[in-house]
Amino acid sequence: MEQKEERNLAVFCHLGGLLFFYFVNLIIPLIIWLTQKDKSAFIDEHGKEAVNFQISLIIYGLGLMLIGFTIIGLVIAVPGWIILFIIDIISIIRAAIKASNGQKFLYPLNLRLIK
Repeated sequence: MEQKEERNLAVFCHLGGLLFFYFVNLIIPLIIWLTQKDKSAFIDEHGKEAVNFQISLIIYGLGLMLIGFTIIGLVIAVPGWIILFIIDIISIIRAAIKASNGQKFLYPLNLRLIK
């Protein structure tokens, strides 16, 4: 696979996380990673990182949702969601730039469930 094509697919793995509806943020990186991981070590590395980050965000978001079921919990959950959203956007953009430049990127707060 050509290096530019590898970089572009890695970038799309990360940018797919910006689609916030019905778990598409997880599905797009997952599909790209699963279909391309055996063809490129670069895509395998970035794809795993992107998929792990999206799974982590889903877990954190569900945790905040459970906390938010109480009145006091809403005081914690709402700012938590806002902070999580900001970290998500900034991290995805940074990851896409790094992938475009052919560099490695490690997401903050990432649970590395897929090794």
